[in-house]
Amino acid sequence: MSTLMKVFAIIDPTKDNQLVLKRAERIAKIRGAKILAHCCIYSNASCEDPEALKRAETKRYELWLEYLIAPLKAAGVDIEYQVQWDPEWRDNLGIAANESGCDLIIKASKTKSLPGRLRKTADWQLLRTANAPVFLMKRQESLETAKILAAIKSDESDAIHRKMNDNIMKLANEIVRPYENGEVHVVRAYKDWENFINPADLAKRCGVERTHAHSATGVPEEAIQEIANEIGAELVVIGAVASTGVKGKIFGNTVERLLDKLECDVVTFLATK
Repeated sequence: MSTLMKVFAIIDPTKDNQLVLKRAERIAKIRGAKILAHCCIYSNASCEDPEALKRAETKRYELWLEYLIAPLKAAGVDIEYQVQWDPEWRDNLGIAANESGCDLIIKASKTKSLPGRLRKTADWQLLRTANAPVFLMKRQESLETAKILAAIKSDESDAIHRKMNDNIMKLANEIVRPYENGEVHVVRAYKDWENFINPADLAKRCGVERTHAHSATGVPEEAIQEIANEIGAELVVIGAVASTGVKGKIFGNTVERLLDKLECDVVTFLATK
């Protein structure tokens, strides 16, 4: 897992207040990281000269982004912006992030219902196409105590899942490191006793304090949500192994179901087979 040195902040062109920039700014100041503020726009308005419309709208948003990032530049943050004109922006956010070579993607998010999940939403497309971890921001506040819950997989029978668990812990520790009183908790959910691990062994396996290791029984997303609420987690870090087929992507993915349950921020990434 790479050190966080470049942040890809996704700007919502419909909002005046860009909370993702505040979160990205904090990371940049702590890490000395660069920020790329990315704004994707498109208009299907009927006009005689579509190219002129594209140029005018692109220029308008460039000026707006210059205004948005000016305070960060004045504070010494290394930040640039880009405006992309793209009718398929939901599909291409991940592609743009990958092309930037970023180490972390930040995007504002909100809870979706199950019917909402069945539609092609920007969050889901981003999760499936991005190479870097995706920070989905649900809370308006920055991390205060940096109480982070790392949700590792109970199945470590193959190299992919073992590596993913290692990367989850590395990322959680990377995020919490700048916070003097930050805490990393770890949870491992299991459905049956075959996958049970003693919390003391889990703590040793993950390098956390014994009181910060939690073994929870039940459906993974419900168990993770319960522990997150119990400890007052501000952020949950979780990974998933990419699956194929529409049904598998929607219903077979703990991450997608968990995102709709959690009220806190979530950082997630996909491991590929």
